[in-house]
Amino acid sequence: MLQDEKTKLNVEMESVDNKTIEQEDERPLSFGEWLRVDLDEEQLQIIVDNILKKIDEIDEERKPYEEKIKEYRKQYDQIMNETSLPFPGAFNLCAGMTTKNVDTAVSQTEEAFEDVDPKWTIETPPDKSLIPARDVQEKILDYYSDSEMEDVDAWTKIYHDVFLLGNGWLSMVFKREFVRVRDFVEYSNLDDFIRDYPDDYQRYTGYVKKLAEGKSQKLIIECNQEVCRSSKPEAVEWEDVYVPLNTEGLEGMMNANIIARRVMMVYSDIFTLEEEGDYRKGVSNKIKYKVGLQDESSGNEIDPEYLTKSYETFEVIYSVDVDGDGRLERCLFNIEKESKTCLRAIRYPYNHNRPYLIPYYAPKTKSGIYQDGLGSKLQNVEIAGSALINHILNSSIIANSLSLKVRSGSDALRSLYEKRWYPGSILELMNLDDVQQLIFNTPNLSSLINLFAIIERFGQDISGLVNYMSGQESGEDPEAPASKTFALMRKSELKLRRYIKNIKKSNNEAGYQALKLIYQYVPHTRIAEILGIPIDDVKLLKYPLKVITQASGFAIEKIFEKRDNMQWLGILMKEPLIINSDKRRIKLYEIMAKDYGSSWDKKLAQIISSEEVEKMKQEEDLQKRKAEIIQRGVKQGLDNGADEESAKQIGLSAGEKFEQIMAGGM
Repeated sequence: MLQDEKTKLNVEMESVDNKTIEQEDERPLSFGEWLRVDLDEEQLQIIVDNILKKIDEIDEERKPYEEKIKEYRKQYDQIMNETSLPFPGAFNLCAGMTTKNVDTAVSQTEEAFEDVDPKWTIETPPDKSLIPARDVQEKILDYYSDSEMEDVDAWTKIYHDVFLLGNGWLSMVFKREFVRVRDFVEYSNLDDFIRDYPDDYQRYTGYVKKLAEGKSQKLIIECNQEVCRSSKPEAVEWEDVYVPLNTEGLEGMMNANIIARRVMMVYSDIFTLEEEGDYRKGVSNKIKYKVGLQDESSGNEIDPEYLTKSYETFEVIYSVDVDGDGRLERCLFNIEKESKTCLRAIRYPYNHNRPYLIPYYAPKTKSGIYQDGLGSKLQNVEIAGSALINHILNSSIIANSLSLKVRSGSDALRSLYEKRWYPGSILELMNLDDVQQLIFNTPNLSSLINLFAIIERFGQDISGLVNYMSGQESGEDPEAPASKTFALMRKSELKLRRYIKNIKKSNNEAGYQALKLIYQYVPHTRIAEILGIPIDDVKLLKYPLKVITQASGFAIEKIFEKRDNMQWLGILMKEPLIINSDKRRIKLYEIMAKDYGSSWDKKLAQIISSEEVEKMKQEEDLQKRKAEIIQRGVKQGLDNGADEESAKQIGLSAGEKFEQIMAGGM
């Protein structure tokens, strides 16, 4: 009986679980019927054909770029092409200049953007009444960037592509993810049960009756537990983004007539999205058949590999006139290329109405979307450096190896061929002239090494990344004094800042889109709970202000900044206005901690709690009011004809009385 009852509970609670899952908000990519475009199959097929035609045109136009991209990746990975080597075992090494420069640029860029907190700030608006809106927006963006949006690998990949290939791509989408959990829950009162199942409790009268009688109930709960509900930055491969080649960077993306992202999928992915309502009904069944044989009624065989094969799909932002009003509207289409099947056709779902694919580039030196990275700029230098280093090694090997010339047909030649001779063994000769040693001149290594340093310097001049920035001394002046090294480091970083300035524009756009997506998809009650503010204040997120990415100085700049901060701290701590004010000292500490980095602003908050700061503020206000009362008492005494000493005593008495009153009230 006990086992039957337990089984019954499990069965009943499974129904509760299913109902609970249905009560969860739909996944943000399940946009529902209200966004679907009102087009028939013929109209959709025309759009699909036009989109695929444009994608093929872009693919054909950018083929020369794709070949170069492959070369740059091999260049970074130090993979050398096969060449006609001068002799077996000769060296064919890569100098690695591209790898060193790209890694230095990426690490410096990460330090500039990632070693700051918060990552994004909100620009103070001219209208000071909007300062509360700025504070709310900055807090919520800081929270999500530190928690659910934190993805260092994505930013590293983007910066890597920017500097090596010339372009990187960020996808700023909204994700909601769940994991299936199973847990035991005990309810001891009816109110808790009704709170957890406000729409289901009436179906379970047995539980309700027992809980109403004060009996505890142990239940097995299975449900989806949310693990992510946030904007999510993702790095997209260079080859997977298709935009017109004449698109002018970030600004041009806003008006591009087509923006496509290639997504490789398997059948189960498409089937699941159809079941969840993302994709159109019947599309998973349509792609099961070979191209041109999608009609199931004709008796055509299903592709035997449809479950395991990879489907090349495209998610396309494309503008069409969907309602016949003569105006183009931004829509989102998902297309399976081989069968030309439209998997999804909806209006663009993000309220910010900006392409979620954000281009990144460091130098903007020519028109169009594709720019030159360090792979392109350093290719000739890499070839020259690799040729030189291989020549140095091969020449050294030849010059220091034993090379013999042997008379043809002699016993010595047979001994050498049969490998019966080795260094130190005895070689019998009929004639001493049968074997002689070839003499090669030893290469001028010092001159060749100096030449390599010159080639390396060419690479530094092109990239703007000198040895100092990678923690190495100069090859030309390895014993340079520290003052000269600091000066050169500071000067050299001017070139890298030009790259950072362009990257910062794209990071600003990423922060703006992230904030808009949070406001659109995260419940306002959750935002209010996170910030600890009234839900009405969440409305301040509706109109995002300008988002600015913080970019700290590089290592040398941080050294100078910290040194300057410590000097100013020493000066200000001698100022009476600071010494006599706890509030001002705390504010000074907060500023110093924020500029110092390494999350010291958060560490300071653990040392000095907000309650202590508020208490200090109240104490300071109390002392200020007491001083004002003493001054008024002194003035009143003087006005009534009292001498200075008597007036002073009157003021002090008034101050003591005020202090007693406040102490009694507190």
